[in-house]
Amino acid sequence: MSHADEGIRRSTDYISDEERNYDSGRQKYQRERESPDGYNGREVDRFGRIRRSRSPQGGRYERSRSRSPGRDYRGGGGGGYRREGGYKGRGRYREDSRGYSSRRYGSARGDEQSSEREGGMGEQQGQDMGGVMDPFKLDLVVPFKYFCEWKRLQNRGKKLEQEELHRQYEEYRRQTLNKMYQQFFDEHKEEDWFVERYKPEEQKTRQQEVKRLKKRYYEEFLGQLERGELDNTCLDQSKAEENAMDEDAQVQETYTLFIKTIPPTVARAALESELKKVEGFDYLSLSEPNATRNYHRFGWAKFVEGTDMDSVLQTLSELKVGETTFTLSKHTKSSTAQQRTAPEQTSLPERIKSDLEVIREAVKQFDERTDSETFKMGDAIRARMDSELAANTKAKAAASKSASTPTSTSTPTPEDDSEAELAVAKKELDLSIEYLRKVHYYCYYCSAVYENREDFSRKCAPVHYRRPCSSATPPSSN
Repeated sequence: MSHADEGIRRSTDYISDEERNYDSGRQKYQRERESPDGYNGREVDRFGRIRRSRSPQGGRYERSRSRSPGRDYRGGGGGGYRREGGYKGRGRYREDSRGYSSRRYGSARGDEQSSEREGGMGEQQGQDMGGVMDPFKLDLVVPFKYFCEWKRLQNRGKKLEQEELHRQYEEYRRQTLNKMYQQFFDEHKEEDWFVERYKPEEQKTRQQEVKRLKKRYYEEFLGQLERGELDNTCLDQSKAEENAMDEDAQVQETYTLFIKTIPPTVARAALESELKKVEGFDYLSLSEPNATRNYHRFGWAKFVEGTDMDSVLQTLSELKVGETTFTLSKHTKSSTAQQRTAPEQTSLPERIKSDLEVIREAVKQFDERTDSETFKMGDAIRARMDSELAANTKAKAAASKSASTPTSTSTPTPEDDSEAELAVAKKELDLSIEYLRKVHYYCYYCSAVYENREDFSRKCAPVHYRRPCSSATPPSSN
């Protein structure tokens, strides 16, 4: 090798890899042009290694998408690259796209134009557009706003007069309620509680049974009133602790068994027939059906005083009516509600007098609805209060006469008379409240009435007291 050749060889050793790759690429390009279809040769680098190629093997490479800028970049519409830079999608979820626009499905936010675009849809298909269901197909009364939105979609966005909307809504509401009433009737017309309440023959029988029990309670209350056992009745909260101590000291047997659940498929008569087989059974009371529990009811089996309740409970441990097995337990006072108190305004003198007038009318109405010939507790209570007021007046006069001296006389003041009248009015009010609670199952301060005494004791407190007045208590508005 000559000195010149060695110099040339050494100069090529200083060629960079980039220049070598460039030369190799030019050679490959030249060979592909000479034989574009038949060239399958492999390129090797200067170290003899096979070069990797990112181009597909065999056949011409064709791109599925152009690298040219989108129409937005060239001044047109559509997707692609925008002039501001960055890739912009095709607007798949844009409002001006027909692909997935919410207006396509009749959204409540769609405008009149979207409704016109869907003009080819049938009326039945358009009723459920945008999640707004047809109110006439639902088993409930929808709000007025919902009804207006549905009408707007039905009328393709056209505005309706407010009076016309109200008229149509009232008509829809009337039809829907009638449909719901009919469905309720068809579903429960064979159940025992429904028959008792709405069938005239059964309703009359139940009223006679309720009247019989109320008459018994009426005679008991009247006897206690005449014997003076109710003279200490007072519903002021200051007496609550004293009454609570008396109740704790006198724990009495209730002679009642509690039935936890009675399904609507079990009739009252069938359950009573099984309970009558036990000696000492008195009557059966059932609560109101609970709509949230498939119209199941509670029950109380009452027995006469002196009955051995342990023996009765053992006898009825496996009580079964049809396919239903019942679980019974002793009913105690601990199952009653907590103590309740009325607001402070109920202790004001003017409120006491106002409540007395109201409760006199309430006692009269309840007695007349039950039996006007037998129930006359209002007259009995007023007669008792008149005699008590006369006795108090006579006692005060005698006391003042014995305490007077020849040189000084003491006469009752108007304040003393007003206090005495207020005390008598409060006592008459308290006796009337207790009478309505024990005989007619009505709580004056709760303003709630129940069907039987057992259900009343479950939902209302044993006594409803009046909270005492404080110095900051405002005067009653009633």
